[in-house]
Amino acid sequence: MKVWRAEDQRPADVAVIIPTILRPSLERAVRSVFGQDLSATIQILIGIDKPAGDGDLLRRLKAAAPKNVRLTILDLGYSTSLRHGGLVNAWAGGALRTMLSYAANSRYVAYLDDDNWWDEKHLSSLLETVQGAEWAYSKRWFVDAQSLEPLCVDEWESLGPGQGVFKDSFGGFVDPNCLLLDRFVCEPVLRLWSVAPDKNAGRMTDRNIFHNLKNHFSHSGSGLPTAFYVLQPADPRHPERLEFIKGAEPGPAEFLAREATRRRNEVASWPERRGVKAAASGRRATGVYRWRGAQRHHSVAKYPLRGRGRQSAGPRSAMDHSFRAPLPLEQR
Repeated sequence: MKVWRAEDQRPADVAVIIPTILRPSLERAVRSVFGQDLSATIQILIGIDKPAGDGDLLRRLKAAAPKNVRLTILDLGYSTSLRHGGLVNAWAGGALRTMLSYAANSRYVAYLDDDNWWDEKHLSSLLETVQGAEWAYSKRWFVDAQSLEPLCVDEWESLGPGQGVFKDSFGGFVDPNCLLLDRFVCEPVLRLWSVAPDKNAGRMTDRNIFHNLKNHFSHSGSGLPTAFYVLQPADPRHPERLEFIKGAEPGPAEFLAREATRRRNEVASWPERRGVKAAASGRRATGVYRWRGAQRHHSVAKYPLRGRGRQSAGPRSAMDHSFRAPLPLEQR
């Protein structure tokens, strides 16, 4: 039986939800949370979907956790995800995001995939941004999957409500890696991490979450590219992303400088990890445009904080049909 500690009972200032299959990149993701510029208490909840990697990784991470970080591990002994033999038709983690969102001992929850990572200012900037709103979001970088080098800021896809290439089809989009929720207020959406819009749309839970957050809860964007999203060549949108990257501008120099420092420290502290040596060697990225010449600094302006007034819900869509709050949102 786990030994209870009084400090674990005290609510954390923010919780981070990470579903995983224990691939090596989990170490990079978790260490990016360790490196946040917060003195506040952070709870990291790691849910094991299907262990496909090294179990010793979790022991190493527990030993390396800073004093202000609590690590909570959930291993059910089976997968809840349909793709791994479970019953929940949510592609990434099955029911884990919903379960861990409710289990989090914090009012505020953020989400991180085990193959992505954050800039050190990610959580502090979102905690500032969410004040006066009910959920907040950052921008993100596109990262080459082979070299792990940031290529450009995504100014095309994950930009927030009413923006980007999904403006007409989905009303915009925010990558889950960029989200931070006030889970007390946004509680009705937490179950939707486990609910696909239909039986054939297990990969669209992120669209479902965004759709209902956008329509029912007030939001604010930090305007800062603090999430690093690794491009997946198998993704159907990958060719379109590569075309966007070819014509994109370099991102803010301050973020690139911090990321370069983080990568140097990563190579020095755990060089055996897959992909790190390749990144350190400066190997050319495969199939993507590489920047040439000096990096230019781009100023990043924050969006103004917005009040707590509800955003207009607009017309209902098929995604709303899976949204069953304990109390109808129109009556809240």
